[in-house]
Amino acid sequence: MKLKELAAKPQLIQITIDDPAIVERYGEAVEFYVYDRQPMDTYMRLSQAESGTVDEIANTILPLVLDETGKPAIDPSEQLPLDIVIKVIELVASTMGNLASQTTAA
Repeated sequence: MKLKELAAKPQLIQITIDDPAIVERYGEAVEFYVYDRQPMDTYMRLSQAESGTVDEIANTILPLVLDETGKPAIDPSEQLPLDIVIKVIELVASTMGNLASQTTAA
């Protein structure tokens, strides 16, 4: 296989927060998007943030959260509810980890 065959443009993937407690509190599941491929520096920041403070982790992950058009879903001047922030961090980190391991396993 040629290296070029593994290259692709990033695609938006949908992530859904559908935990019963979230659905009960907000009346429906909450969805957002991330790109399935990130620059290497993003993966490096993610790996370093895992051992940092909650603020460092949030400041690394929240900019990756996009709407369905690929634009930032959260304005820097706005704040999400804490329960949503925690689930977003958990799901983005998990998704990025799974995507990275799928890429290295290929």
